[in-house]
Amino acid sequence: MPSIERTPASRSWSAKLHHGVRWRVAKGYDLLRTRAARLNRARLRDTRFIGITGSAAKTTTKDLIHLILSESHAVISSQDSRNIPVAVERTILQARARHEFCVVEAGVRWPGEADRSIRLLRPDIGVLTMIRRDHSRAFGGVDGIAAEKAKMIEALPPDGIAVLNIDDPRVQEIGARCRCRILWVGRDAGADVRLLDARSRWPDIPLEVEIEFEGKHHVVRTGLWGTQLASAVATALAVAAACGIPLERAIPPLVRASTSEGRMQIVSHDDGVTYIRDDFKAPHWAMMEPIAFLGDSIARRKIAIIGTISDYSSDSKPRYRQIAREARANADLVVFIGPNAHWAESARRDDSDDSIRAFFDPRSAAAFLRETLRPGDLVLLKGSNKADHLSRLVYDRETPIACWRNDCRVNMNCGTCRWLREAPPPDPRAIVAPIPDWVAAQRFPRPVVVGLGNPGERFLDTPHNAGYRLVDMVAERHGGEWKDVGAGTVCTIEIEGRGVTLFKPAALMNNSGPAVKRWLDAIGADAGDCVVVYDEFDLPLGDTRRKSKGGGSGHRGVRSVIQALGTMEFPRIRIGVRPEGYTGSAGARVLASLAPEDERLLSQGLNEGVGVLAAMLEPLDSGDRAGVS
Repeated sequence: MPSIERTPASRSWSAKLHHGVRWRVAKGYDLLRTRAARLNRARLRDTRFIGITGSAAKTTTKDLIHLILSESHAVISSQDSRNIPVAVERTILQARARHEFCVVEAGVRWPGEADRSIRLLRPDIGVLTMIRRDHSRAFGGVDGIAAEKAKMIEALPPDGIAVLNIDDPRVQEIGARCRCRILWVGRDAGADVRLLDARSRWPDIPLEVEIEFEGKHHVVRTGLWGTQLASAVATALAVAAACGIPLERAIPPLVRASTSEGRMQIVSHDDGVTYIRDDFKAPHWAMMEPIAFLGDSIARRKIAIIGTISDYSSDSKPRYRQIAREARANADLVVFIGPNAHWAESARRDDSDDSIRAFFDPRSAAAFLRETLRPGDLVLLKGSNKADHLSRLVYDRETPIACWRNDCRVNMNCGTCRWLREAPPPDPRAIVAPIPDWVAAQRFPRPVVVGLGNPGERFLDTPHNAGYRLVDMVAERHGGEWKDVGAGTVCTIEIEGRGVTLFKPAALMNNSGPAVKRWLDAIGADAGDCVVVYDEFDLPLGDTRRKSKGGGSGHRGVRSVIQALGTMEFPRIRIGVRPEGYTGSAGARVLASLAPEDERLLSQGLNEGVGVLAAMLEPLDSGDRAGVS
C-alpha cells in the first residue's frame, strides 16, 4: 500500500481531535471526582469540618490547628498550600469515618471559585484570617475579594462557629451579618481570644505570644519565628476552643510547631550561611514585617534578597524604591531579583552605592551570591514562589542545580521537582528554526533593530504588532528586501550611508527572546548592538518614547528578550497603544483591530518612532552605546 503523506491540514485535524478527546476525558474524570467527594462528605456525619479562608496565613493556621487537634483526636487536613477546589475535593475524598476533624484550606483566585469548594465542604467551623488586595484585579477591587471570602462564613449553619479577625474592618462587616456564634481574634479589646503581645528574635527567641481568653492570661511558646505569625497562633487556639479543647491542653503542643514551607522557615547550611525562607508570597503589604525581623536579628552580616512583588500594579516603581530603602535600613546588603528589580536601584544614594544590587533572574543572582555569601551571614529570602522560585538559591548553595527556568509558573516547592537536579526538557515554545548556512558568509551591519510582534495575517494590523510595523516602514522607505533566516526575517538597509540590520523574530510575541538570541549569536552581535521596538500599553495611543534599559514590566515579549539575552541593558523604542479612556484588559485590546481614528493615531506614533530611531542609530553605529538616553 502506498504511503499517504500527511498534509499540514490533516495534522491540524488530528491534533484537534486528540486535544478534544483529552479534554473530554479530563472533564469526565473531574466530574467523577466531584461526585465521589460529595458522596464521601455526606457519609461523614460524625466528622467536624473546619474551613479556612483569607488572603494570608491560611496554611500556617491550618498546620497549627492540625498540630493541636491531633494531640487527642484523629485529624486529616489539606496538604501543603493546596487550596483550589480540586485540592479541597481530594482532601475530602481522603477523609474516613475514623477522622473526628477534617481541616480544609480553601483559596479563591476569581469570582465564583469559592462556590464549588463551599458546596462540597459545608463547614461546621469557618475561619477568616484577613482580607487584603491579593487577586484584586480579578475581583475588581478589595470589596470583591471580601464578598468572595465571606461565602465561607455565610455557609455556616446556625449551630456553627465562625472564627474571625476583629482587627480587620472588612472581616468585622462580614461578622455583623453572621447568623451563628462568633469567636473574635485579635488585638482589639473586644476580642474573645485577645492577642496582648508577641516577641521573636533570631537566634535566641522563637515566637512567644501572650493572649487572654475568658479572663485568663496565657503565655504561648512556639517553635515558629517572626511576630507576624502571632495572629495565626491566636486563631488556631480560638479554633481549639471552638472544638471544646481547653487552652491549657491546646497550648503545650505549639512549642513543637514547625514552620510551613517558605513561611519564615529557617534553613541552616553546613557552610555557615543561614536562610530565612519567606519566599512563598510577597504582596506589598506583607514585606515590612520579615524585613524588620531581619533587622532585629543578631548576625555577623544581614542580607535581604527580594523577588517579585506579587500584587503588581502600574505604580510599583515607587513601591520597589520604598522597600529598597526599608531593607537597606535593616540589612548590610539588599539584592533584588526579577523583571522589575531595576526599579529598586533608584534607592541608591549615588552611583558608587553598591548596597543595593539588581538582577533580572535567580541564575544571575546565584552567581553573585556564590562569591558574596560568607559563614555567619543571615539571609532573608522574600519573594513570590510562583514568579521567582527563589528557593533555588538555597538548593544551589548545596549542589549546583540544573533548572533555572524563569517561566515555570508552577506553584510548587522546587525541592520536590524532578527537574531541580536534572536538565529539564526544552520548552517547546523556545524551539527556534535553525539559521541557514548562507548567513555565515555575509556581513550584517550593526546596529540591529528588532521589531517585536506576532507573525501571521490575523495579527497584521493589531496594536501588538507595532514593533513589526515600524521596522516594515523603515525597510520600505529605504528600499530594503526581507529574507527568511529561519529564526525570523531580516533586512539590511543604509540610512545616510550607515548600514543597519532590521530583524523580525518568527515567534509569537511572548516567546520572542530565543529567536532574537539565536539571530544575534549567528551574526556575532550582542545586546548592546540592539534597539528593540515594541508596543507599550502604559503609554497613550501614538505616544512614542525611547528608553535606555530596564525591565519588561508587564510586557511578556520584552521579558522574553531580557531572559534570553541575560541583560536589561539594551535601548528600546516604545510605541503607545492605549486608547484614550480605555480601562479594560490590555491583553484583549492589543490583539483587537483598531478603529479608523485609533489607526490614524498609531500611524502617527509609528512615523514619530521612525524619527526617534534615526536619532538613536548614530551613537549606536559609532560604538558609543552609552549615548542612548
